[in-house]
Amino acid sequence: MNGDVNEEGFGRPVPPGGYAWWYFDALSDDGTRAFAAIFFIGSVFSPSYARRVRRGEPARAEEHLGVNVALYERGKQAAWVMSEYGARELKSASASELRIAGSGIVRSPSGAIRLEIVEHSAPFLSSLVRVGARVVGHVEIEPLSPSLAGNELASVDGHRHGWRVPVPRARFTVEMERPAFRFQGTGYHDTNYGDGRLEAAFSRWSWARFHTGDRTVILYETRDRRGVERAMLVDARDGDVASQRATHEVAAAIDGPLRRAGWGLQLPAWFTLKDGSLRCEPRQFLETAPFYARYVGALQENGKPLATGMGEYLDLDRFSGRGIQFLLRFKTRKVS
Repeated sequence: MNGDVNEEGFGRPVPPGGYAWWYFDALSDDGTRAFAAIFFIGSVFSPSYARRVRRGEPARAEEHLGVNVALYERGKQAAWVMSEYGARELKSASASELRIAGSGIVRSPSGAIRLEIVEHSAPFLSSLVRVGARVVGHVEIEPLSPSLAGNELASVDGHRHGWRVPVPRARFTVEMERPAFRFQGTGYHDTNYGDGRLEAAFSRWSWARFHTGDRTVILYETRDRRGVERAMLVDARDGDVASQRATHEVAAAIDGPLRRAGWGLQLPAWFTLKDGSLRCEPRQFLETAPFYARYVGALQENGKPLATGMGEYLDLDRFSGRGIQFLLRFKTRKVS
């Protein structure tokens, strides 16, 4: 794995026990609606995949596919999908298309991306009997800024984990038929890849992205299993040269006091990068789980408000617990 991991498309093989995911999010222009979707080959949140790897089985990533979709209205969940599929549902994985069951990502020669979503929601109890409301629609994505080179997030016990941003800033048109849910707004798309289990490499990470005008700011803070903390920053404008658009490692982040997000999860009330001049503060939690939070955050620069954007916090120590692994079964719609 190198700085340009999987740049050629969706068809690059994912090693057994590893993962690849393609992440998309957007906030509406009026700030009332939000969208997020993740497509997985080797779903890192699959309890059955984790169990097989723990047992030392040769678990193929293609046997644990995943599609996650979330719709939010004024900070409340409007629909939530977490579907896990078997290998036969990987319909296409080429340079320009990834299709899992009825859902897919299609990249055009111009660079535009279309997400097609044909799923069922996965509420707590109905997931047990494989029912749930239909979630159907599509999303059109028009990139507004050039891609960012990849960066290695960690290399632990011989396993490497990488990150790349094909679309730092884009115009999203979300057109969901079921439920009826539409908006236009600014969004983001990145990819993550690893040749080993995520929780075997990391104990936690914080991530957030912000846009203001043609400027994109991405903050990344990780702690690996050796206790090594890293802070990474992208602060770039659309017209910057490649070196200015690179991911730069900066001084370790400064975290605020812990705050509760729900389900027993605690995360820093804020974190800062770039010698304290950039500060990210979660403001509105869109999603909380025992090990994970997604939020709308506020970014300040030198104490002044700069932008509103999307962020995530992942506690992999809590995720690794057997109790949490058991509960994950009730939030996953396992199809085949």
